[in-house]
Amino acid sequence: MGKLHILNYQGYVLHEIPLPNPYGSPDWNGALAAPTIANIDGDDDMELVLNTSHSGIVAYDLPGTAGARILWGTGRANFQRTGSYLQGNLNRSQMSAQPVTPGAGETVTYNIRLINPGPDLETVVLTNTIPADVTYSGNLSASSGSASYTAGQVRWQGTVPGGLPVGIKYTVFVNGNVTNPQPIVNNALVNDGLGNLWPLSSTIIANGEASYLPVTVRK
Repeated sequence: MGKLHILNYQGYVLHEIPLPNPYGSPDWNGALAAPTIANIDGDDDMELVLNTSHSGIVAYDLPGTAGARILWGTGRANFQRTGSYLQGNLNRSQMSAQPVTPGAGETVTYNIRLINPGPDLETVVLTNTIPADVTYSGNLSASSGSASYTAGQVRWQGTVPGGLPVGIKYTVFVNGNVTNPQPIVNNALVNDGLGNLWPLSSTIIANGEASYLPVTVRK
């Protein structure tokens, strides 16, 4: 039969508690999911709860745990078992531009996608200073939250839900005095409200010449 293994913080075994016998015909029993520590009966002490494979849910009293500080009650905050509370993140967010080789006076559309696997991030702020050599021309929109443009800077704030990307879009045009090929880098910075900053960037080549693969060269 399976056992509940209780280890100290260094990984040494403190206790091994046999699990109940299985119900019915199975000849084994175990717990496939990690246990959870919680107070399930309203008394002063905590209980350790696990879902066994063949004998249902089992709870063990933990005497002397009244007022204990539970740093990681497995299954209550982080199902990834990393030891830290699960938080949203924006590391898959993207910024793109079209076209990527515009000429002088041509309009460029910037698209920003804020992508969060979850949970929700409720106080996100994006700031995006318009680069030199282009001029903001408007058409600012966002799929949710609040977007604005002031003094050369696009700003967005709002919630980025888990699993539902937020799209932000606006247009610029390449200044008329930009006549030679040159890169124009557009940088944005996203504050996720948790103390993390996520940089985004997109580069266009003004007056660039596009090449499409495959390239065939004749001699």
